[in-house]
Amino acid sequence: MARRGTVWSRGAVLLSEQQIQWGLVALRVRFYCASEPPPERAITSARAIILKTDGKEVLVLRDRQGLHVLPGGRREPGESLEQTVVREVREETGWTVQLSELVGWLHFHHLGAPSVGVHSSYPDFFQLVYWATPVSANPAHLVPDENELGSFWWSTDDLQSLELPVSQLQLIRLAQSRLSARGHSAT
Repeated sequence: MARRGTVWSRGAVLLSEQQIQWGLVALRVRFYCASEPPPERAITSARAIILKTDGKEVLVLRDRQGLHVLPGGRREPGESLEQTVVREVREETGWTVQLSELVGWLHFHHLGAPSVGVHSSYPDFFQLVYWATPVSANPAHLVPDENELGSFWWSTDDLQSLELPVSQLQLIRLAQSRLSARGHSAT
């Protein structure tokens, strides 16, 4: 399995690795900075880091487990991955966003035997992560969801107080650096 993971990571830079528990499922998660996605057949969802155009605020979501900065979800039939993330962000936050580019991806590897309901990409699957900027907010776009409980803007100067996973902090910093490279005033 490690050899297959190496092929997936060609041209990408590994930034962090951790083990997590999703309910009863144990996973190893590796975060890669990359401008090219892994094979599409193993991509299960698309997500976004949303930064205001000055790079000084990030959109934070609250769910039943805590806080995160990765709104997004699974693709519907006929959607591109980019259309998926724009739709999912709108449904989960009420914000319409402008996607900028792929920042990287999360590589999930199951550490145990498959469980009931595990998708066909067992033991490995990927989530793409883009960065985006807000265009407009409309609470009417929110779709009631039992997972996402709300969202708010938070200063990127005070991220440590949120106790986000290292990979999410890295994603925010990468998106800020991309903004800076485009001539914006991100710090």
